[in-house]
Amino acid sequence: AGLLFWGDLDYRGAWHRSSSLLASTVSQLLMYQGVRFCANLLWSDLEHGYTSPDWALEDRGQIDDGFLPTQQQDDSFADTRQFFLNALTNPVEDERERAWGRTFQGLGQVIHHLEDMTQPQHVRNDMHVVSGLNPPYDPCTGDPSWYEDYTESDGLPFLFYGGYPPVYGDADTTTFNTPRRFWDTEDGKGIAEYTNRNFVSAGTNFDQPNALEHPLPETGAEWAEDKTALCQEISQENNIPLPTGFAGQALPCLMTFNSTYVGDSYRPGRTALNKRTSTHSLFTADLRAFNENGIQSYTLNKFNFFEAYQFLIPRAVGYSAGLINYFFRGKIDMVSDPAPDNRGGFLITNLGTEDMEGTFTLYYDDAEGQRHPAVQDSMHRPVSWPTTGPAGHGVILRAGESMPVPTFPFPPDGKPEQAGDRVLVFTGRVGQEAPVDGSIGAVVARVIPPSPFLLNVDGVHYRSTHLDQGWQVLNTSGVYFSHGVYIDERLLFVNGWSAQPYRIWVSQDGGRSLAGLSLPGSEYLSDVEHLGGNEMLAIGRSTSGQVRYHTLDLGETWSVLETQTCSWCGWNDDEVTYSGQRTLLVNMASGSMSDGLFQSTDLGSTWTNVDPILDGHSLPHIGLWDGPADWNIDGMAWNHIEGPGSVILAYGRLYTSGGSGFSNGYGLWKSGDGGRTWRHIAISPDIGTDIDPYITSLALDHQGNALIEASHSLYRSTDAGETWKLATPPTASGYLQGLMYLGSHLPPPQRPHP
Repeated sequence: AGLLFWGDLDYRGAWHRSSSLLASTVSQLLMYQGVRFCANLLWSDLEHGYTSPDWALEDRGQIDDGFLPTQQQDDSFADTRQFFLNALTNPVEDERERAWGRTFQGLGQVIHHLEDMTQPQHVRNDMHVVSGLNPPYDPCTGDPSWYEDYTESDGLPFLFYGGYPPVYGDADTTTFNTPRRFWDTEDGKGIAEYTNRNFVSAGTNFDQPNALEHPLPETGAEWAEDKTALCQEISQENNIPLPTGFAGQALPCLMTFNSTYVGDSYRPGRTALNKRTSTHSLFTADLRAFNENGIQSYTLNKFNFFEAYQFLIPRAVGYSAGLINYFFRGKIDMVSDPAPDNRGGFLITNLGTEDMEGTFTLYYDDAEGQRHPAVQDSMHRPVSWPTTGPAGHGVILRAGESMPVPTFPFPPDGKPEQAGDRVLVFTGRVGQEAPVDGSIGAVVARVIPPSPFLLNVDGVHYRSTHLDQGWQVLNTSGVYFSHGVYIDERLLFVNGWSAQPYRIWVSQDGGRSLAGLSLPGSEYLSDVEHLGGNEMLAIGRSTSGQVRYHTLDLGETWSVLETQTCSWCGWNDDEVTYSGQRTLLVNMASGSMSDGLFQSTDLGSTWTNVDPILDGHSLPHIGLWDGPADWNIDGMAWNHIEGPGSVILAYGRLYTSGGSGFSNGYGLWKSGDGGRTWRHIAISPDIGTDIDPYITSLALDHQGNALIEASHSLYRSTDAGETWKLATPPTASGYLQGLMYLGSHLPPPQRPHP
């Protein structure tokens, strides 16, 4: 079935739209019933003739002019933004799935229009009907489009899909900074402009009376080609003899083609010669040598179409892919805010290339798949954060900047716990895309997956679905670990206890099974750190000192980075922590007391003292028993964020001297500047204001979720350690001995495709 397509009134695509089922059916009925009424007259009387971008985008106002399908637009770019928002925020999981389907359907229909701009008739006001009419004839316009008929023919080898990169992407985010510019930039870079300027169509060929109403391609040479092979092919396909003269001699089969230059204003280096833009014809259809104006006759055939495909199809793909990139271009993130004046709060960062002005909201999924808005207070009002500048001023969040948002109760009291994703959603203006006539404007989202943790209880390893919820036994290996390093869903390392033959254990199946790891030259490995990508550092001990190993292939092969000969090397086991930007932190020790906090920016070859400041008091490097205070760090955890939002938590014991010796002070400290300054964090006020519980293990993710084992109890935090609540362990009995976060915010490893 088909519908008349009244050719575009200009190169922007006036009157062009996708045919609907109802419109096609009405068109057929009018012809099948013998009604002497042209389908185009029906539609032209009832429609206003929207340009293709007006219809496809609705960026200049909503289209709702009547009851007919061609008078109501429900699948435009603006509508698809709403579908996208529904897919992100609808409370019901099934409805979200339907909205996802509508999102991609709507995006596909918009792309359909954009790709239609590579059919020359659509951008040169060339009236035609779509292929497939039965009979293939329209009482007003005659034959259907042979361009489209040939395009849809069976066995046509489409070999031209690739070769033209997306026009919107990392390489260029400015040329096509609005959806409309994919059609028309006013300087020839839009796809409609490209086709309009460089190609002819059946009704706007070089010999047509209205040819001068449209730009004609710059002509090149003419030449004749022997198409005897074509004649033979036609003869065989149709079972008819080859043309011969009276004497039986084979007649020549010659065709004369016009070449033109195809200019590419967007990528000038892709300007090329179209060898077969049009074809000379000796006679017109009514056997006159010339038409009314005395102009040489031209026609189009499969050779012209096939040559045009090599230019137009790759660009249809490149512009479509660019529009998809544009639709999903926004990039945002939400991490804990280390600033002391926003304790428990978060930073929302604009990771894109355009300014944002609008509102952020946050949602989370429960165990039943229901999606709930996060609330900002005990009144259960949904969080709503208008965009601001970095200091909380203004209304615009510029590219690359972060805005602070305050803490909020999560999960809210009386509401379901989070068991699935969290979704940060922005609506409003992004760059030049803004709300128009009641539309929502741009939509940007960041899906924050659940934060699973691994917990060691008497050698049994439990994995949670999120934080302290949904514990399930992962393995019963009997490996007692204190902490570990997550690489990806398959590869992880855990640090075991010294009583076992191995200190480092590796898993290649996400923790379901473990194997001891040893490397030549060391008695045992004491630590492994992931530096991002495929790079890792391992630290081993030998009888004479310390060995550091390095790998660039996730541990398939290791090389010795350096061997240090010393009796102890000043490092405590399990205290080396990677803190981003090629920096390691370690608490060096002599005997049972600390010599201070040190950092290295060359993977451990050299170390400098940090001289940390605790709660405003300087804690300089001291020798054993040399000063009024000593800070012994038992372990540290970094949230894997480099730059703004970076957080390090450390636990251990602070010794302070008094008139009669030293007093013990176990506790937790937090740093937001790479370890230079630290604040003491109270774990559980009900245990006491002066003495914190004894901490044995800690794990932290990049969203501020954390678990801590303290005095045989499990505690949880959702604000990067600012506040803590008793958590739910997988079992009421057993000794809690190790924690790790099963995720990472570092650059992911690059594995070869299987």
